[in-house]
Amino acid sequence: MKFALDPIKNRDILGMSSDTLGDRVRSVLNTLIPFRSDIRIFENFLFRSLCLAEKQIYQIKNAPTKECYEADSSKILEKIRKYFRLIVAVDKDNASDESYKSSIYNYIDRQIAITFSYHVDRISERYKIKREILLGIDSSILISSMLLSEIYVFIKSGYINVRKLKEGFKLELAEPAEKFHVAHGLSELLEDKSNHADQGYLGKATSSMNRRYVQLEVASEIIDQVFDKVLSIKPMFLSKSAKSSKHFLFIRECIAVMTFTECFKLKGFDIPVSFFIENNLCRSESLNFLISNLPKLNKLEGAHFDALRFDGSSFKAGNLGFELATRHITYMASKLYSQEESLKKELIKFGDVFERDYIYHYLSNLDVKRFKIYPSINPNNNAEIKGYDIDLVIEDQLFEQFYFVQVKYRTKWLPKFYSERCWELTTGILKDYERQLRVFKDNLNHPSIRKKLNQRKFEGLEKATDDNSHFIFLHNLPFLNFYEYNGIHFYEWNLFRNILQGAKVYWMRGQTAGVEKSSPFMLHDTRAAIKAYTSLDKVKTSIETDLDTYLNSIVQLKLKGAFGRNTYFDIPLI
Repeated sequence: MKFALDPIKNRDILGMSSDTLGDRVRSVLNTLIPFRSDIRIFENFLFRSLCLAEKQIYQIKNAPTKECYEADSSKILEKIRKYFRLIVAVDKDNASDESYKSSIYNYIDRQIAITFSYHVDRISERYKIKREILLGIDSSILISSMLLSEIYVFIKSGYINVRKLKEGFKLELAEPAEKFHVAHGLSELLEDKSNHADQGYLGKATSSMNRRYVQLEVASEIIDQVFDKVLSIKPMFLSKSAKSSKHFLFIRECIAVMTFTECFKLKGFDIPVSFFIENNLCRSESLNFLISNLPKLNKLEGAHFDALRFDGSSFKAGNLGFELATRHITYMASKLYSQEESLKKELIKFGDVFERDYIYHYLSNLDVKRFKIYPSINPNNNAEIKGYDIDLVIEDQLFEQFYFVQVKYRTKWLPKFYSERCWELTTGILKDYERQLRVFKDNLNHPSIRKKLNQRKFEGLEKATDDNSHFIFLHNLPFLNFYEYNGIHFYEWNLFRNILQGAKVYWMRGQTAGVEKSSPFMLHDTRAAIKAYTSLDKVKTSIETDLDTYLNSIVQLKLKGAFGRNTYFDIPLI
């Protein structure tokens, strides 16, 4: 994981040295010695690429600062395509369909941009280089080295096989990785479509406002939508005391600033501070607090990233994506606000609101004929079994199944990069809380647990057995869905609540909107959940074609190697 986090610093893991002459000799020997393993040859090439990447980083940091950078996305994309391509195997029956081909070409361009941007952010954050600089130079060595460094982790984990060919390497998914590839692909596609829908919603919302005015009812609806989709909290399900607190009001004002700054950005304008005052969206003291602390808030995100900018009279969006920027400003500003205002009695703790207030009330108002919701289960001080923590239990009365659920909410940065996600799984929030859920799972039949389940407030849970009991870790981390490990299922809340409702998907065509659902299925049946989203029965919202495109996509890299020769890589898109 250290290598994935900083492959240049930790390249010695590859077992090579930085001796340039010896490097070249080894490169020649690799082609002459037949018993050198393909992985070893790959490691040698990656090591040399990382050495070149380190030199380029040094040159960038010591070069004179430019004021102007390439901003034409088509020119940037053209430059990337010289060394980075995406190949998609398509269905013969659709190959001649112009509409289908157009959608594939658009997908290819978008996927190239997403992958490139991901590794640009890795480089920018890890090596303190402005994104704009990386967009304006030949970054083929840097980007390719970073991409291959993550692929190497999958190789060493046994999920990708390496084959050395005459002109390069062919990397293919190993059999153990295939089921994860499908689940990961579907999760990423659903998240991407959700983000696009959110942007579409904000774009549509801009039509109901001008540069000076927005109806308060419309503004409130937009803020509630962002609260729900970005912070994973639906205000209508919060208690009256929570919604009337001074801290909640400030949180809502932060969301208003971020949301309408994004709306104005979509219109091509900055948003004046006066807009928030004149439309009764924010108090002047809240705006002053946000503005005065903005340098501190932006600094928390990193030297070269801004969540929000202020020029003295207007706000403008920073260089983070809307969802990430909104989370950052809302969480960090509300934390700072509570500290400086000493709001001990009115403090809104996002985790408590999410876990004990919102989700419990939301589920309790769901299909009451199918789902019965039970309160939290925790050990007493003198309990024989300690260390477990169950936030709620869902009884699916249709299938006679029980789901013991633990809920956790993350307020800090969202893990974006592979190394961060692995840290989250092995060391961060998921490790300890998954352990607490497992303690209960492993002791479900212990006499003290059975006695607790027979208490009056848990009436009905006495029917829970090993055969009909399942365990779910519910969270607000978008990357972890359709995943099961040792009998524990992992789901992000916004997706899980739709799965509870037949994998519900909203759709819109022009001015017409609707919802598609699948037939009921058991919540722990991952295959059924995946099928529900890919079934062609969902005429308007099935993403089977998108998933097939993703699964049949190959990344092709072209790098200059020893003696100026080109080396080619075929890599599965992951």
